[in-house]
Amino acid sequence: MTKNLKLVSKSKDFKRDSTLGLLTTQKELLRFMIKVTDLIAKEAENKMNQVKDLKVYKDLDKYYKLTALKALDLNDKLEVYEYHHGKTKEFVETQAFYDQFLIEQEDLMTQFFLWAEDGGDK
Repeated sequence: MTKNLKLVSKSKDFKRDSTLGLLTTQKELLRFMIKVTDLIAKEAENKMNQVKDLKVYKDLDKYYKLTALKALDLNDKLEVYEYHHGKTKEFVETQAFYDQFLIEQEDLMTQFFLWAEDGGDK
């Protein structure tokens, strides 16, 4: 039993769809960054009140990893977008956002890579 492969037709507005995908990924990364910031604030508040909330620690660990994965996803999409469409205004703006993210979140990305190289959660 063999199945025939079918090619999907190219979108009529491929560039627009690519741009929307790129900007959606950027928005998702920003949403994760905001969640991490909120959890860090909650953790600091708990420390001030001498409260230990395991859920906050677990959520923070989870969102650190999700943020790093989304950043890698954005990097991949930037590479594909540049290949297909060149350095458009949207590309340059999103690349600048990503570069700034890497500068500000260098420790987060380093910890993620160390965690991944060590085999992840055990």
